[in-house]
Amino acid sequence: MFRWQISDKTEKNFLKENLKRHKPTLKNFLIKIMLLLASNQHLIWIKIITLPVFFLGYIGQSSILSKVKLLQLPIAYYYLKKYYYFFEKGLIRQAYISKNHSLLIVYDQALDLRKIEIENYLKIISTTEEDKYILARALIVNKNYKVAIFGTHATNQEIMKSIEEFDMLIIIKPKSDFNISHLPKLEKLVMYYNYNDSLRHKDKIAYFASNKIKILTAPNTRKESNSFFNTMSLAEPIFSASPLALHGIINTLVLMGVPKIKLFGFDFYMGDKIYSENYPSGLKQENGKVNYKYFLYGLARHDILFNFCLLKKMIQQYNIETDEHLAYIRDMSADTYLDLFEKKYGKNE
Repeated sequence: MFRWQISDKTEKNFLKENLKRHKPTLKNFLIKIMLLLASNQHLIWIKIITLPVFFLGYIGQSSILSKVKLLQLPIAYYYLKKYYYFFEKGLIRQAYISKNHSLLIVYDQALDLRKIEIENYLKIISTTEEDKYILARALIVNKNYKVAIFGTHATNQEIMKSIEEFDMLIIIKPKSDFNISHLPKLEKLVMYYNYNDSLRHKDKIAYFASNKIKILTAPNTRKESNSFFNTMSLAEPIFSASPLALHGIINTLVLMGVPKIKLFGFDFYMGDKIYSENYPSGLKQENGKVNYKYFLYGLARHDILFNFCLLKKMIQQYNIETDEHLAYIRDMSADTYLDLFEKKYGKNE
């Protein structure tokens, strides 16, 4: 078992902020105690405090041995909390050290399903050639069918030029100045909105749908009309990570058997700006600046390392074309990417 002493400023601040954050309820009082005890690996006291909780909470566990093994999971919870804390602070390396500790503990103590999820996660972030992306391409219906996907840095001019070249154009949250009135072949257009964006942009979505433009959304988002289509989930469950919108779209296209995909305007957070000026992100504040805390928290939930590795494997395995914004990804290692990401968005306390 790993031993993590609270000796530096960031460790102390993590405990200080998390102990102040919770509301005064019995459950949160127990969480505070668990965090304090886990910080110094007091396993015996953790087991005494959480024994009734785990025996009541894990009804599905048939053996007492399984229940006793699960009593060490509060320490995994402690490391996972630290992962989010450090990520929000821009301390990306420290965040992944904590997440790795959490993964090892859960893998050692958890049930077979969780172990499979962790193994799938590790396959994606692995750099070995044997660990391919876990989705097999479906039967190709039309070997010449081409789809373009447009991200935050794609221009309206690029979209217009692509109308004739591609059979389908998927635009992830069209910009506020995007105008369809002068575009031909609107039936080729597909607009992507996640659940929160679909609530914020109901009028615009209704306008697109009235012009026979299809709306694509996340796997579990409720369909508002026949114009709505859901992306497909990954073929295998993943532990403590989830694909971003782009990955979900590529995953769906591959499952459908689309042979040719090209990406426009995606730099995966390595460009000068996170979002272009007219991109309608919910993370933008009234002054137009991005809320960095929520930006980093969102990427922590999705797991930026997992998504970088997944996108790289998708591009390589399915020979997906990219424009100049994402040309670097084929040759850049995950290690280098994390270093650059931390330099770009990190800060020291």
